[in-house]
Amino acid sequence: MTTHRRKARRLLQAATPTTKDRAVAQLEPNPTPRLKALGGGEADSWNKRIGQTLGGALPDSHLPNFVEAARAFVMRLT
Repeated sequence: MTTHRRKARRLLQAATPTTKDRAVAQLEPNPTPRLKALGGGEADSWNKRIGQTLGGALPDSHLPNFVEAARAFVMRLT
């Protein structure tokens, strides 16, 4: 092994966090859907996508006051 490869390997090992240093994310196994009334699905990511697609298909959806009204409507659902 060449010298520059050894140096690179040492730098990589020093930069890699050990198991003790890693953060663990606690995910809820079955999250409660907050936007189910909007899209009907169990996953909020899917419901959000349905809402965005629907909102983009509505006429006058490019107007600023439409965006504010839609945001207020979605916030009432959550």
